[in-house]
Amino acid sequence: MLAPTAVAGVAALLALWLRLSPSSVPLVDASVLLAFDDKALRTLHRAAGSLGVLRLSGQHGLDADAALGAAASLFALPLEAKRNASIVRGGFQRGYIPMGGEAGLATNLELKEGFCYGYPWDDAVPPPDALTGANAWPAPLDAPSRERMLALHANASALALRLAAAFSAALGLDGDPLGALCEGGDVVSMMRVFHYFASNVAPGLAPGVPRIGSSPHTDWHFLTLIVQDRGGLQVQARDGRWVDVPARAGEAILIVGDYASALSEGAFRSPVHRVLLPPAGEERTSFTFFFYARFDAKIPAAAARAAARRVEAENAARPPSAPAYNTLVKSAEAALALAERPFGELMLDKWRGVAANAAKS
Repeated sequence: MLAPTAVAGVAALLALWLRLSPSSVPLVDASVLLAFDDKALRTLHRAAGSLGVLRLSGQHGLDADAALGAAASLFALPLEAKRNASIVRGGFQRGYIPMGGEAGLATNLELKEGFCYGYPWDDAVPPPDALTGANAWPAPLDAPSRERMLALHANASALALRLAAAFSAALGLDGDPLGALCEGGDVVSMMRVFHYFASNVAPGLAPGVPRIGSSPHTDWHFLTLIVQDRGGLQVQARDGRWVDVPARAGEAILIVGDYASALSEGAFRSPVHRVLLPPAGEERTSFTFFFYARFDAKIPAAAARAAARRVEAENAARPPSAPAYNTLVKSAEAALALAERPFGELMLDKWRGVAANAAKS
C-alpha cells in the first residue's frame, strides 16, 4: 500500500484536473508540430494532459480516402472468404474479426466486423516474439487494396515515431527517451480497420445484450492514430462528460495510450473513449493504428511507482457504482509490474481477455 499522504496528494491533483476539463478536441497542424514549434508543442502538452486527444491536420501522411476505399473492398468480400482469414491463436492479432467476435467488456455486444494487420513480416522467417508474424489476408482481396492498406500502416508507423519524439520534446525531456522505447515497435504495431453497423442489424445475435460500437476503454499501448469516414467516436472528459471527436476530411486523430501516460508520469492522460453505432440505414468505417513500444520495453521504476500512486488514488475516489473499464492496469500492484514485465507480454494478456468476450449467439 502507498502512504495515505501520497494518495491524498494525487487525489487533490485529480480534483483540480476535473475543473479544467475541455469541451472540444484541439486541432494542430501536423507539419508545424513535427517541426517542434513551441506553440504547437504547448498545444500538444495541454491536449495530452487534459482530454488526451488531439486532431491533426495538414501533412500528416495518412491517406484516408485510399485506405477507406480498400476497406470497402475487403468488407464486401463473401463472409466465407473473410472467415478463412480469421484470427486463430492466442493474443496475436492478424486477420478477420466477425461481427460480435470480440468485446472490450463482456456485458456489451460490439456490433462491428473488423480486420487486423501489421508489418508485412515474411512468413518464411521465424518471428522473434509472439506479437510478430505474417498477415492473414483474405485470398480474394486484390493486390492494390492490400498495398493501400499496407501503405497506411507504414505511414502511420513513421508518423507515430515522430510523434513520440514530439511527446519527449513537449515534456522537456533530454534527447528522445520515449521514442527510444518505441524504436522497432513498428514491427509489432497493429492496424485495426472496423466496419460498424446500425443497432437494428443482426437482431438474432446475442439478444438482450446492450449494443455499442466499441465499449468504453482506454488504449493500453503508446498512442493511437485514427482516420474515419464519419463521427461516432467519443472521449470522456475528467468530469465524466462525453465529448464528440469530429470526423473531418483530411484530419487524423491522436489518442494518448496508457503506456505513454505512465511513461510521462501522469503528465499525459490516457482517456476513456467509446464508439457509438451509426443511425439506422448507415454504416461507419475507421482505421485505428495501435502504436506499440518494442516488445521488450519496460517502464522505468520511478514512472511505475508514480502510476501506482495514481491508480490507488483513482480507485479510492471511485464510487462503488462506477462502471469498470478495460484499462492496462487496475491496481497499484499491476502498475508496479510495468517496470518488471516486457511491454509485449502485457499486450498479449490484454488481447486474450478481449477475445474471451466474444458474443454468444
